[in-house]
Amino acid sequence: MTEHEDTFDLLNIQKELYKRAKESYLKNNSTTALKEMEKCKRNIDRLEKLEKVKPQFEPCVQAKKMLFNKEGKNIGIYVLENHDVLFWNGKYYVLDANKFMLRQFVQSKLGASATINLKNEIADCILNMEEIAITREDLKNRDKDIISVKNGMLNVVTREFTKHDSNVLSTIYINHDYNPEAKSEAINKFLDETHYPEDKIGMLEYIGYCLIRGNPFHKYIIGLGEGRTGKSTEMKMVRCFLGPRNIASLSLRAMANDPHKICSLENKMANICSELTSKDEGCMEILKFLTSGDSTTVNRKFGMDFELIADCRFFFVTNKLLKMMEDDTSVWRRVIPIDYNNLVPEDKVDIDLLSKLTTDNEMSALLNMALDGLQRLLENKKFSFRHNSEEEIRAYYLIKTDSIHAFKEKHLFYDGVSENLVVSEVKQRYSEFCDREKLSKVSGRKFTDGLNGYFNNLDTKTVRIGKGTARVYVGLAWKDAIEKEPKDTNGKTIESYGNDVDAQREYEEAQERARNERDGD
Repeated sequence: MTEHEDTFDLLNIQKELYKRAKESYLKNNSTTALKEMEKCKRNIDRLEKLEKVKPQFEPCVQAKKMLFNKEGKNIGIYVLENHDVLFWNGKYYVLDANKFMLRQFVQSKLGASATINLKNEIADCILNMEEIAITREDLKNRDKDIISVKNGMLNVVTREFTKHDSNVLSTIYINHDYNPEAKSEAINKFLDETHYPEDKIGMLEYIGYCLIRGNPFHKYIIGLGEGRTGKSTEMKMVRCFLGPRNIASLSLRAMANDPHKICSLENKMANICSELTSKDEGCMEILKFLTSGDSTTVNRKFGMDFELIADCRFFFVTNKLLKMMEDDTSVWRRVIPIDYNNLVPEDKVDIDLLSKLTTDNEMSALLNMALDGLQRLLENKKFSFRHNSEEEIRAYYLIKTDSIHAFKEKHLFYDGVSENLVVSEVKQRYSEFCDREKLSKVSGRKFTDGLNGYFNNLDTKTVRIGKGTARVYVGLAWKDAIEKEPKDTNGKTIESYGNDVDAQREYEEAQERARNERDGD
């Protein structure tokens, strides 16, 4: 007989059999009836004893004995609302989404002889036990400023340092020692060589921002630079600092197009994507949502849906920025663009640089620098990056992603009457500008259509120049010619001369002088 048999029903049956045997014995004085009475009495005694001890074998009773110590304290297991389980591993809480750790835990407590049904029943009791239930919101808000490090638990705001404690619900663990005396040489030198001073300060603030929960500043980073400028090395350094269990590596298209992928952002400190590609074009809008602080229902494969508020930080690096689909403040107040301009000569590349940046001392020192950055960020309530205002960021981003806009902003002026510029000359200067600034070009009709987008009613026509003709943009002028460069000695446009060859030659000479002066500048 096992603990799962219904002893109550068996006991009643034996009592009924005993009653009938007794009646038969009293009526007939039968020895057979007497033996039946004695047998039933023995069974009744056994069943009554079993009924008394049965409660301690019930699944929920066993589950409670497993989860609480003699003092009635939780040994370090909590269950979230979608039945994900949190296990204390001695330093921090680990999320068990597929219940693998839960099954191992129950097995270790029951032993190999336990039936599958019993293990499943106890696991179900644990998943539905109110005493250990906690919501995701409670998990985020409780002990939200405390992370676990290699040698203890650290409040990243107050810098209070204590030993590891299962009563502190920390799911964040950084595998480095906290040493307030640690100083950096390699990382400081690397950041100085890689960034503008303001961007170095801002980057340390953003790394510090990874250490807290929530998303109060709603920002993400996009770094722009060629190869050998330090951008990939810096991202690898950040990965090593935060640790692989705290990092996701989703591309923009994965976050935008795969509803199952976003669940991997839960409980992460950062998402680091090492390269944006043309396949990510049109997916930038997902970042506006993920940094907004709004919740979304996430569907985990083979698991229960849950509400996710992404509070991880987003790092992207690329050698070509992607265009934003919208041009409004909700876009520009979220993105932080960073330039990586220090191109290291190929013969000067240090192949051991990453290992120098990620020693134990350097990582402890980076923790101190990140804590300083976080403190500065919380006090100033803003980042210190070089491009900080929405206006600056918009101007920077449009110049980097729209070569026609960048060329227009720097070189062109239109009022409809000032001058006519030769189309071929404008396109030539545009091509040279893109080569110099390392921007993508457009050609042919697309260039003129692009200008039309910025200069309404821009028209072209054919005019005579010298003995030939040329196509010109009507009313378009060089910005650098308006204030300091004469159009000609009479201040007239090319149209004013008609067929006067000498006057046209004077015009061309004036234009040539202007170009020479401009190039000399």
